[in-house]
Amino acid sequence: MKGKVGKNLADEALHKSYDLKNDNDRLIFFNIFKDHAKEVFELHFKSCKRDNCNYSKQFKLLNYYLDKHISELEINSTDFFTYQEQDENNDRLDKILFEIEKLRNGQELIYDDLIKEINDLKEMYHLGKKTWSQVLKGKSFEMLISGVLDKTIIKHLVEIVEKDVIKLIN
Repeated sequence: MKGKVGKNLADEALHKSYDLKNDNDRLIFFNIFKDHAKEVFELHFKSCKRDNCNYSKQFKLLNYYLDKHISELEINSTDFFTYQEQDENNDRLDKILFEIEKLRNGQELIYDDLIKEINDLKEMYHLGKKTWSQVLKGKSFEMLISGVLDKTIIKHLVEIVEKDVIKLIN
């Protein structure tokens, strides 16, 4: 069994990943699995007294196979939001919500829908940067055309997307 533990764990993770409905979820699952394996390895390493402990080799094998599974998904992991980027976007969206609250008087129904749309965006980071930005642009355009939003608020929404577009170009 020596030498196969890492591969077997990675194969088990792959098998469990088939229960997930899309590649984004599989990527998240593999990364969580890798993080957990790292924590387990670090805990073991701190307390292990054996000179020839096999955990290090198995951990490296596990990471190798998990990375292989991730690369087979053909997902660019740079497309996913970091927690910091999510927080920055949430702060910007909160500023937009604040602006909307100031304009809200007399048009509660329209603005309640708008607030719901913006709050929904905060729950869509799992889509990845490209798709999330496209959803944001689509919602913004739809609200601009329907007259729900004015150009000032749309400008704030576009600023969120521009930052990521500039990063992609450079």
